[in-house]
Amino acid sequence: MRHSPHRNAGLAPGLLVALALLLASCTLLPALPAFQPAQPAPAAPAAPAAVAAAGSRDFGIITEIWDILQQDYVEKQGLDSTKLSRGAIKGMLEALNDPHTAYVDPTSFRVEQESLRGTFEGIGATVALREGQVVIVAPIPSSPAEKAGLRPGDAILAVNGEPTKGMNLQEAVLKFRGPRGTKVKLTIQHEGEKEPVEVEIVRAEVRVDTVSLQVPEDKLAVLRITQFNQRTDQEVRAALREARRQGARGIILDLR
Repeated sequence: MRHSPHRNAGLAPGLLVALALLLASCTLLPALPAFQPAQPAPAAPAAPAAVAAAGSRDFGIITEIWDILQQDYVEKQGLDSTKLSRGAIKGMLEALNDPHTAYVDPTSFRVEQESLRGTFEGIGATVALREGQVVIVAPIPSSPAEKAGLRPGDAILAVNGEPTKGMNLQEAVLKFRGPRGTKVKLTIQHEGEKEPVEVEIVRAEVRVDTVSLQVPEDKLAVLRITQFNQRTDQEVRAALREARRQGARGIILDLR
């Protein structure tokens, strides 16, 4: 049996016959009205453009209100455009109800950058809000706060006579921060004591060490990272070298 090199081409005549029959059958169909392609619906405006147009209309109200305030507000000299614009931004972002979206003003941004660098000037204490009250979580070792006798759980009732109740955490931190050598007076309610006390602290440059190392007798080292900043990687390397020098046989990495 011979295989022809043109075996596949042998299908062509059959295909041509089928096409011819199909075309012939089409001539037997009743005439159909001319086909008119459907006209595409008008394209809807792009979402970003629509949102931008709506935003232009809505945010124009803010400008209008500002103009009215400048014209009709009783105490025009008290109008602070920077404060009002930041308040508008803050309110707009709070309306998103998204805890991960917030406005950081230039001063607060500077504070955040200082924290990332691992050094700042202030009293040197980690603070938190508990039921609206500023409370010391822990003084930083060797900081002015620790030397002044501040302890975990202490409530800071006032800064330089200004009550802290109602302050957010950033506002409170800005009150504690300040150039080294300057003084700040805190009203402290020590945990477990009835009467508050006045404590005057001289601010200083505070270094935040983020890594600690313990090598017990069993040589199973515990390396703890309390937070991350620009020096954390260097501190981890130094701790690993020290653990090896002390003959550690293993490491527990504590990231709590």
